[in-house]
Amino acid sequence: ELHEAIATDYDLPPHRRTFRYCYDPEMPEGDIEARFEAFSNAERVGCEVTVDHAQLGSASVTIWMRNVGDAFLAIGVSQNLAELLATRRLAERANEARESV
Repeated sequence: ELHEAIATDYDLPPHRRTFRYCYDPEMPEGDIEARFEAFSNAERVGCEVTVDHAQLGSASVTIWMRNVGDAFLAIGVSQNLAELLATRRLAERANEARESV
């Protein structure tokens, strides 16, 4: 998976990650048809990724993308970018910790 490749590339110890998908306007509660219509008509969509590590703390990044007709694609791209940047931030902390020892 992407996070494993990034973690290996940055020599980052094992970590946990969480995702929160974002919609503008907010996704309504209700039946699946109403939610799908709102998802398709969202002006922008995004993803917040938080990477947690026991010793290094947390790093969170949110990426928003304009919905240009394929919200599923925009969600996927925003998730990948947010994951890359959050993992990179945590890797930078790991490198700083190694250098200070």
